[in-house]
Amino acid sequence: MTPFLFRRYNGCGNDFCLIQYRILRDPFSFGTYMKKICRISWRVWCKALGEKASSLDKEADTVAIIRTFIFLTYLITNIAIVANAVRHWNDVDYSQRTEYTRND
Repeated sequence: MTPFLFRRYNGCGNDFCLIQYRILRDPFSFGTYMKKICRISWRVWCKALGEKASSLDKEADTVAIIRTFIFLTYLITNIAIVANAVRHWNDVDYSQRTEYTRND
């Protein structure tokens, strides 16, 4: 397997440039490479969400999308709660003290 990027001396002094050999050779190889990366990332993400919900791939992908949506709503909610707590961390006005007296 050839590396996606390799270094080649371009003849301009001490300059080394990154030549994307596969892209220059075949312009569609980058798209194929990105599809492969996305497919692997999606597979790992689905495994991180939990067990496969169905033996059918389309159905399992739908369940994974729903689980991803639920996870994102939990994440956004928790970020909002923590941001509110940090924002109002020491938000007490101590200049206005109220004296409470006991009436017997």
